Amino acid sequence: PNDIFLGNTQATGRAFLSRVFNVISLDYDRLVIPCVGKFAMAEAAKTSLNWKMEKLETSDISLFSTLVGFHITEQDIGNLKVMLHEGDKEPVQLFDAPESLYQQKLGIMERTAKTYHMKLYVEDLIARKDDHKEKLLKGLDTLKDKLSGLSYEARDLTEHFESAIDDPKAVIWLAPPLLTGDYAKMF
Repeated sequence: PNDIFLGNTQATGRAFLSRVFNVISLDYDRLVIPCVGKFAMAEAAKTSLNWKMEKLETSDISLFSTLVGFHITEQDIGNLKVMLHEGDKEPVQLFDAPESLYQQKLGIMERTAKTYHMKLYVEDLIARKDDHKEKLLKGLDTLKDKLSGLSYEARDLTEHFESAIDDPKAVIWLAPPLLTGDYAKMF
């Protein structure tokens, strides 16, 4: 998953936030992370000594984050109705996170590969599909083991934010991506 989503808080920022999460976990019962992205802040909360994953709520609206979140929380990805459209073929529904993430990555790379090196990468994605999917599954399972117990919803940040804003025992970590133009293109 780390190879797909590029918006990320740097390691020094995550280390600092891990210490902050450790301190606030003593006084708050709920950590709410809308726009969870690739779950970096959830990992930072996990590395703090006092924070329990059961107190952590995450959400996002991106397909990437939702596939990862559904895998971590063992929700049925079939409910997302992710469809693969290839040319004139009948659309096919995808039922697992590694296949869906692989197809998302391949689609992005096929559309954007301009250099010789990137075109070779696309060829490798196609030729070694099973290897790439296995790597994705290992990464997903590692994250699942690390973040077991948190909750995830495919939910708009404003709805999630509003559900927690009046809770005096909730901390909301809100850091929506600010990639000029790129994030809007993704949707």
